[in-house]
Amino acid sequence: MMVSASRLAALVRDPEFADTVLAHGAAAAVSPEDMSRLTAYASRRRSAILDVCDALGAEGDEDDFYRTLAAVWLELRFEWQRYNLVSNYGTVRHGFSSPLPLALASASSALMAQVESLLDDAALARLAEFAAQLIEGTHGLLSSEPAQDPHASGRVCCRAEE
Repeated sequence: MMVSASRLAALVRDPEFADTVLAHGAAAAVSPEDMSRLTAYASRRRSAILDVCDALGAEGDEDDFYRTLAAVWLELRFEWQRYNLVSNYGTVRHGFSSPLPLALASASSALMAQVESLLDDAALARLAEFAAQLIEGTHGLLSSEPAQDPHASGRVCCRAEE
């Protein structure tokens, strides 16, 4: 699927991009203060993506555009992961989750779906697999216990804190 920076820019300039975030806030019954945080979130997302689109130009390099599109999708995917984690731990520890992280998880997921409209199914499947592998593989990278590198015979991997 051939897409360009101008199509991504049009997607995030569409009022539906920000309206999606606000609708998820309303659905989660966030407070007026938190609704302003959601508005700021949508504005930051829009600005960050438009900055990249402007840098690339309307018909910029196709490879750079696809790398950018992948980075935008991954950023949203990891945001969703973080907000979902906060919601889940809130529920486990307190019996409920604050509405704001729920709204942010839902909004980042919805924005991710909008970006996905610019990706073909095969590219999306590769990105999703990469994100899952990256998240699953972090324990060995960040753990304080040495782990065996599955690709090395008997060698111990270095940890982030070493």
